[in-house]
Amino acid sequence: MKLSSATEPPDFDILAANAMILHGLSPPPSWKPWIEELRFYGHNLNDLAPLAGLTALKRLDISGSPVSDVSPLAGLIALENLYLDRTKVGDVSPLAGLIALQHLRLDGTQVSDLSPLAGLTALQRLDLDRTQVSDLSPLAGLTALQHLRLEDTQVSDLSPLAGLTALQYLALDDTPVSDLSPLAGLTAMEILNLSGTPVSDLSPLAGLTALERLNLDRTRVSELSPLIHIRGLTIIACENLSPRLRR
Repeated sequence: MKLSSATEPPDFDILAANAMILHGLSPPPSWKPWIEELRFYGHNLNDLAPLAGLTALKRLDISGSPVSDVSPLAGLIALENLYLDRTKVGDVSPLAGLIALQHLRLDGTQVSDLSPLAGLTALQRLDLDRTQVSDLSPLAGLTALQHLRLEDTQVSDLSPLAGLTALQYLALDDTPVSDLSPLAGLTAMEILNLSGTPVSDLSPLAGLTALERLNLDRTRVSELSPLIHIRGLTIIACENLSPRLRR
């Protein structure tokens, strides 16, 4: 965090800092308190070691890089937004202490164990699509979570989500989920994507009166009557529904 009396070094250059890191060099100590955002999207960044002392860093995007080891990020406790999507990351245990994180992207990685995320209670958005994740139990205490993406994973049991009453967006496309009963109390839900799931019974959603958009494409749903009272709901329907029931 910057002190009110601090003065930015006259030679500070964020582009030069980026270049140093890409060449495996750590920025000068006098610059580090002034580096709050770094973007290496699509760059060939292999080593995160030069980032280790950047404790003022709030936003880091290394999407699409070949990085696999995130241990140098363990001490970056000011991080609020971290984008690791489409990297080679598999172990997220170094992130366990990053309690300021609000948005974490892990989509398209090899991550399977979410237990290191259990204490990240400030998380509002978590992207886990196209990962190896199957067990959501570590997410049960993340009550600030508003946006969760789980497309194309092996998640089948939604019971750990039952207490996440702030959830507004949930994507379950192309998962084995069939039982929606754990979602019955998530009354803040606005968008729910169920495309490509074996879901057939929508009755657990009857109380989700804030629901605005529901994707039922490629599901086994044939009856919409549990939702008939939800005003303003847009439904992307599946082939099993008769034309008169589609909206």
